[in-house]
Amino acid sequence: MQLAVLAVLLTTGLRAQDIPANKAQQIRDACPSQARVSPKKARRALSFNTPSHVEKDPHRGYCSPYGAAAMKALGEKTKAFHPVVSSNQELLMPENLKQFDVLIFNNTAGEWATPGDELMRKRGQTDVQAVETVLRKGILDWVKAGGGVVAYHYSAGAIRTWPEFYELLGGRCGGHAWNRDMGFQIEEPDHPLVAAFDGKGFRQRE
Repeated sequence: MQLAVLAVLLTTGLRAQDIPANKAQQIRDACPSQARVSPKKARRALSFNTPSHVEKDPHRGYCSPYGAAAMKALGEKTKAFHPVVSSNQELLMPENLKQFDVLIFNNTAGEWATPGDELMRKRGQTDVQAVETVLRKGILDWVKAGGGVVAYHYSAGAIRTWPEFYELLGGRCGGHAWNRDMGFQIEEPDHPLVAAFDGKGFRQRE
């Protein structure tokens, strides 16, 4: 029964916003054809977008659809993970989140953990705070049990009412450093995530 429910969930809210076909192809072409490190087992990754009820999302029609396309293409081409792209909060609830090995926050903005009307109806609940508490605790417990988290770009600047989330990420976004040079140093050159830089630091102007 649980697998049947999950199957229904995975068919809802999966389509990221459309991006131009040529851009989607460029993203796919840029993705490597194989993982830098061979996965030891099959993994499922949930690429989570900002839920539709969060109105203030500066990246919904900008960065987010491109990020979703990149994660989908990366998983499909490298076979390192099976990508599921969704903004469905139901997938973040404990009984569903355990079906995933990795949770990718794709530019998630605002109070994305606060349940929207759709989640409340599905839960048959009226106490928003109680449901949000379950969702938040479920994510933290899932990570403690071995779940992996990836958060990029604006994901580190949203949901400011949850300090434990920033402890999980190890920091938070304080805004853009416009017109400034920033230096980046590679501290673990042999780590697979940064091996492509060959141990060389770099500078970037924003």
